[in-house]
This record gives sequence, structure tokens and C-alpha cells, in this order.
Amino acid sequence: MPKRGRDGDVMVQMAPGDIAYGSKRHRPCHDAFFGTNELSNRAKRPASFETEIRQMNKRLRATIPTAEEAIAFLLPHMSKLDKLYKESLVENQRLKDHVTVLAEAYEKTRTEHDAMHKVARDAAQQIASLQRQLEMVKYRFAYFHRSNIV
Repeated sequence: MPKRGRDGDVMVQMAPGDIAYGSKRHRPCHDAFFGTNELSNRAKRPASFETEIRQMNKRLRATIPTAEEAIAFLLPHMSKLDKLYKESLVENQRLKDHVTVLAEAYEKTRTEHDAMHKVARDAAQQIASLQRQLEMVKYRFAYFHRSNIV
């Protein structure tokens, strides 16, 4: 049977090492066209400190920094982190105090609620008792009233 008479695609032999890019499954990698740096720069914006770190990396490649240079580079960042840490401690303590006040208020309202619930339950029992007594008085009144008529 000739090749043109067959159903389906025509198979083509390829030399070893050749890759067919015609199908969707064998597309070349994005990095081959765009490069890894350009793709990663598109994905996210650089932070403000990244430029400073890039400059420091360039300097480090050329020379080894002295202790003074390393400390001069790290000191502002360390002081900023220390300031943030102290602020977070103050905020944490403020929130703990607030939670303590809320817990005390909750306990106070809970005891008040329990006391009011007990009073309401006692009142409901008293009302139920009075209703039973009223029904008994009505029954007795009706019973004695009938017996006096007959």
C-alpha cells in the first residue's frame, strides 16, 4: 500500500540527535529564547535592598572586604532589625495586656450570666409551681361548686 493511501500522519525518519519541534509537546524551553535572567526579572520586581546587595556582590568579587567594610554594610540592617524586634516586643506586651483585660471581663460577665440564669430558672420554676397551684384551686373550686349544686 502506498504511503499516501494510509490513514493518519506520515512517519518521517530523523537523524539521531534531531528533535522535532512541530508538535506541541516538544516545544523548545523558554530559557533558550528569553534567557533565565530576563524571565526571572519579569516575574517579580527587585526590592530596594537588592540593588545594594548587587553592588556589594560586585565589590566582593573584586576584593575581599575588610572587617570595617563588612560591619559598615551590616550595621544599618542590624540596627533596623533590632528596632523592629523591640517594637514587636512592645506590641506583643500591649496585646498580652489587652488579652488579660478581655479575659477578666469575660469571667466577670460569665459569672453575672450564670447568676442571672439561676434567677431566671428559679423564677420559671416558681411560675410553673404557681400555675400548678392555680389549676388545683380551679379544680377544687369546680368540684366543690358542683357538689353544692346537686
